[in-house]
Amino acid sequence: MKLRKRSPKTSINWDHFASLASKWEDSVIDNIDEEYNRLVDHLHDSARKAESSHQQTSELAKLCREDLKDDLTEGRAAVMDEKCVRKARRSFANCKTKMTSPSSS
Repeated sequence: MKLRKRSPKTSINWDHFASLASKWEDSVIDNIDEEYNRLVDHLHDSARKAESSHQQTSELAKLCREDLKDDLTEGRAAVMDEKCVRKARRSFANCKTKMTSPSSS
């Protein structure tokens, strides 16, 4: 029977392992904390931008309503002007017709 050469038995230094595991755990926790802080900052920035965007949208909507109201008022004024012009033309045409038509007196 032939004996195989055995590799030396691995021994674990548990104190060293615990020390490394503790450092690794601290590093992981630090990374998680940094990522969490970055996420919170990003969410705050996004909320500020959304609020700003909402305010701008509200202001633009207000300006649009004012412009539409002005356009409507101007449109009504133009219609009234047109109506007055047509009425004046009819009155003038009626007067001219009365002046040129033979009167039966």
